[in-house]
Amino acid sequence: MQEQQQFQQQQTFPFKLYSMLEYACDSEFSSCISWTADGSAFIIHDKEVMMDNLAPMFFNQTKFRSFTRQLNIWGFVRTVTIDGWRHNHFLRGRPHLLNEIERIPVKSTAKAEALAQQVLNAAGSAKNVAVAAKHNPFNPQMRMIMLISALQRQRQRLSHNFHSHKLLLKAK
Repeated sequence: MQEQQQFQQQQTFPFKLYSMLEYACDSEFSSCISWTADGSAFIIHDKEVMMDNLAPMFFNQTKFRSFTRQLNIWGFVRTVTIDGWRHNHFLRGRPHLLNEIERIPVKSTAKAEALAQQVLNAAGSAKNVAVAAKHNPFNPQMRMIMLISALQRQRQRLSHNFHSHKLLLKAK
């Protein structure tokens, strides 16, 4: 049973991505995708070559948009300084950390808040999220964080108005 669970985990997006990066580093595809020098992120240099020739060896999707959607769903964030992708548990030479990467459900408000927290965790700090949002406001995760923030502010205003109205009714 445990072997089957490990096999299923190794079929998830982070494991396939890690395998693809390791394969690319030692092949003719090193010019289309690579790890950063410190191994804490990866950079896509040529998305067309990657999606046409390399990605089909590891993934079913063949569209770059689907690939980036998967990155977002699994909690990867864009790095502002190097135009790459990173996740705190996606590090070169440390494949055992891949088990820590969880797919983010995004169907409800509670799940959206979990997404926002995971994005914050992956980015390392609120300042990094703010910088990333400023540079890439169209990123789905950044939009989600901005939406959650706006909803929380509105909930606070409504709660304040409700309690104020309740006190007025009691006074009468």
